[in-house]
Amino acid sequence: TLTTLLGEAQNPSGTHNKFPSSYLFSGYALLAGMGLFAWLAIVWFGIGLDSEDVSNDEHDSSKKVMGEEHVESRPLVRSPRGGLAAGVEEHIVEEEMPDMLGSLADRLLGLGYPGSLSMPIGIASWAMAVEWGFVAVVSDIGGEMTDPMGCSGSRGAWVARTAFTVNRACLLLGSLGSTLFPCPRGIFALLGGVFTLAVLLISLCIFGVGRAAWTTHVGQTIYIICNAIVGSFESYLTSAAYRFVGEAKNVQRMKRHNATTFLSLLSGGGVCLMGFCAGIGVDEGFLHCVEVNV
Repeated sequence: TLTTLLGEAQNPSGTHNKFPSSYLFSGYALLAGMGLFAWLAIVWFGIGLDSEDVSNDEHDSSKKVMGEEHVESRPLVRSPRGGLAAGVEEHIVEEEMPDMLGSLADRLLGLGYPGSLSMPIGIASWAMAVEWGFVAVVSDIGGEMTDPMGCSGSRGAWVARTAFTVNRACLLLGSLGSTLFPCPRGIFALLGGVFTLAVLLISLCIFGVGRAAWTTHVGQTIYIICNAIVGSFESYLTSAAYRFVGEAKNVQRMKRHNATTFLSLLSGGGVCLMGFCAGIGVDEGFLHCVEVNV
C-alpha cells in the first residue's frame, strides 16, 4: 500500500517523474527494512501473544516432561434421558466432527480442524485468491474498457491507474479495520457476499457487459469503488479469519494451528492457480480490451 502511494507521488500524471527512481527505491528498501525489524521484534519478544496461549504452552510443556499425552478430556455428564449433556455434546461436535473441508485437509495434509472454522477459512481463501490472482492481473483491462473513446484513451488510463491505487491503499485500511472493528460471523459472511458482488461487477466491466453504462462518469466511479471494496474487504476478511481461528473457544491449540496452516496453503494455492489461469487468458488474448464500435 505504501509503495503504491509512493509510486503515485513520484508520477501522478503517468508521464513525468517528480523525483528520480533511485530515491523511490531507497524508500522501498527503508520500508522493507522496517518491516523486517518489526517482525523480528514481534517473534523474539512474543508481542501480541495471548496470555492464555502462554499458559497453555507452559502446561503442554509440563505434560511432555511427565510423559502424558496432550488430550483435552472432560467428564461425560449424562442428561436425565441418558444422553450427553448439551455442553458436552457441543464440545465433542466442535472437536471431533470436522466438515467436508476439514476432513479433506485432514486426509490430504494431516491438518484436521473443527468444522466450525471452515466458513472463515473458505471465505478468506476465496477473497485472497480473487484479489491477487484475478483483480490484480486484469484490473487495468477493466479501466481501459470504461473509456468512451476506446482502449487507448486517456480517460480509461486514468480510471485504471486510480482503481489500482485505491485498491492497494484500501488494503491497509481493511487490515486496520479488522483490528479496530472486529465483527461477528454473520457480518463476516455478509462482507464476503458484498466482496463477491464487487468482483462480479468488475468482471462484467472487463468482459464488456453493459459497455455503454461503464463508459459514463457514474460507471467509471462505480468501477473505482468496486476496486476499493475488493482491496479493503480482502485484507479485512483475511485478517478477521486468522482472528476467528486464533481465538476459537474449546478448540485445541494444535487444531487451531492446523486451521491457520491450511488457510495459508489454500490461499496461496488459490492465488497461484487463479493467477495462472488469468495470465493465460491475457497472454492468449481471451482477456483484453475491446475497441468501441463506432
